[in-house]
Parts: sequence; C-alpha cells; structure tokens
Amino acid sequence: LDQMAQTPCTPAKKVIDLSTDGIDDKMPVEAARDKAQARGITVNAIGVGAYHNLETFLRDSTITEDGFAIISEAWDDFARAILRKIRTEIAAK
Repeated sequence: LDQMAQTPCTPAKKVIDLSTDGIDDKMPVEAARDKAQARGITVNAIGVGAYHNLETFLRDSTITEDGFAIISEAWDDFARAILRKIRTEIAAK
C-alpha cells in the first residue's frame, strides 16, 4: 500500500492481485484489506490448492468489496485461473 501511494502517476484504477497456496491465520490480513479498501484499492485473490475453506477465507478475509476470488485446484491448473482472472477483469470494464 505504501508503494502504491508513491506512484509518479495517477492510475485509472489501483489493484493488488494476491496469489496464495494456503491460509495464514497468523497475519492480520483483514486489517490490510480494510486499509486497501479505504484507499480505493481493489484486492483480488487467486488461491491454489484444495485446502479446506480456502475460497471462504479469500472471500471473507482478503478481497475488497469490489474484488473477486478464484480458486485453482492445483498448480497445473494455475494458467486456467489466470486466464479466468484476466477475462473477469476485462468483462468488468
């Protein structure tokens, strides 16, 4: 978030794309998400792996109100998830 505040230009939209292969319950991710939301920054997430409740964790704890979460069951499915992410962003315009 601090780096985005120092950009030399004014972007049309600020987005953080988060990729994770698990749930880290030791990090205050909700606080970081809330700071991004307050600054008008969108947070999207791609979760990789068949971890129990990963999609729920991403939706409830990491993405902003205007963000989205996508799940890739395994790393060999990651390319499909990235393609879906790009299509979702283009369709939103």
